Amino acid sequence: MAPGVAALTAPPDTLRSSATTGTPLIRALPAQLNNKPVSRYVLLEAPALSGVAGRSFAWIPEGTTPGTHDVRFRAQHPNAEPDTLVLRIELTS
Repeated sequence: MAPGVAALTAPPDTLRSSATTGTPLIRALPAQLNNKPVSRYVLLEAPALSGVAGRSFAWIPEGTTPGTHDVRFRAQHPNAEPDTLVLRIELTS
């Protein structure tokens, strides 16, 4: 892989979204991941003022620096090992 390419490549199982500082973002998360139903999502890494309820992610990017922000979730499946999902958010001012 060429130098710098890894930094530009999205991790596997990545959703993309955009938001504006100060404006709430609500994003639905997929009902299935890797062809397996998701029973729930758990936040592994997320910015302040964010949370997950069911399959909905919410974030109020108040006082957050514009740029790319990755949110990591553990997707739990009823009869399979958990997966990781990344939500990559482009935040503008």
